[in-house]
Amino acid sequence: MGKLRHVGLVAAVALPVLLVAAAARSYRAIDAMREVFLRHRAAMVAYQLELVPADPDAIAELKAHEPDLVGIQVFPTPLTAGPEAARVNALFSGAALYDAFETNGLYRVYLPVHRPSLSVARVDISASAADFLVRDGRNNLLLASAAAVASVLLLGAYLLATRRRLHREHLAELGEMSAVLAHEIRNPLGTIKGYAQLARERSTGLAVELLGPVVQETERLERLVHDLLLFARPEQVQPATVHWPDIASRLEAVAGQAPLHIEPAPDLVFTADPNALLQILSNLVRNAAEALPGGGHIHVRARRHPHGVVISVEDDGPGLTPDARRRLFQPFFTTKSTGTGLGLPISRRLASQLGAKLELEAVEPHGARAVLTLAA
Repeated sequence: MGKLRHVGLVAAVALPVLLVAAAARSYRAIDAMREVFLRHRAAMVAYQLELVPADPDAIAELKAHEPDLVGIQVFPTPLTAGPEAARVNALFSGAALYDAFETNGLYRVYLPVHRPSLSVARVDISASAADFLVRDGRNNLLLASAAAVASVLLLGAYLLATRRRLHREHLAELGEMSAVLAHEIRNPLGTIKGYAQLARERSTGLAVELLGPVVQETERLERLVHDLLLFARPEQVQPATVHWPDIASRLEAVAGQAPLHIEPAPDLVFTADPNALLQILSNLVRNAAEALPGGGHIHVRARRHPHGVVISVEDDGPGLTPDARRRLFQPFFTTKSTGTGLGLPISRRLASQLGAKLELEAVEPHGARAVLTLAA
């Protein structure tokens, strides 16, 4: 099945290209016929010049009978100077039998005429006289090109839609697997934690010290299980009235030892799910705090703008590389040795459920900024 799909994709790309190439080849062949036709028309005019007297009235009458004839100039002797001297004199000397080219909508031909002595005539034929030959070929080429472009665009849209569908299916399978795994881990993990805490409470000396890391690690695993469940089966948001000071006061406990500065906005009131909003901002503040192992500050700002509310969480840590900033919203991608890589994907999913947009920005000269934009 995979080979058939591959062959189908190759054919979908190759056939439009072959169609355009065939149309272009046909057009070149017809265009060559066009030049032959124009050269033939000029030769017919030159033949008639051999038969009429060499006077202006005869040439004017010839032009009247040839609607495609734009002009005639007869040179009875070689030219001593001028832009046409080389072309004209080459025919007088026999170095050329004729000279033809297209310029400014004219097909211009220099050819010898005997009237009765040798002279050279410059015949100008309207280049549009042969357009009827190439009109259909040109239209076919344009049609083939349009069909090829449309085919490639449709193929690109199909591939993009298929890629997105496969990505959604992959995330759905990953979420289901994560949910099953988290459920299987949660109960025995709670048992391990309970017995470890009980043993630590009833122990003394070295045993207390040894059981401390066991409790801490089980708590870390509990957070991982919680994140897995939240990522796999997110709760539905329930919009309500949010007072920013209430959210700000609950964020202060998340930063831990990192200095957190929240700009006051006592009158800021908007609509969102308070729990989902707190979950998003807690993840952002926690990430900012973990990015400051050597010290630094976290700044949280919330303000209203014409289209809604913007909340930013900024740190002055080492910042993020462009690759990390691009991949941090991918599940399980993390730049930390102890991270789960689910905090930001969960935050973005919650933001999407709120009808909001979550983005990461670089801060100069160093640092990172997460910006949550809530619609009005």
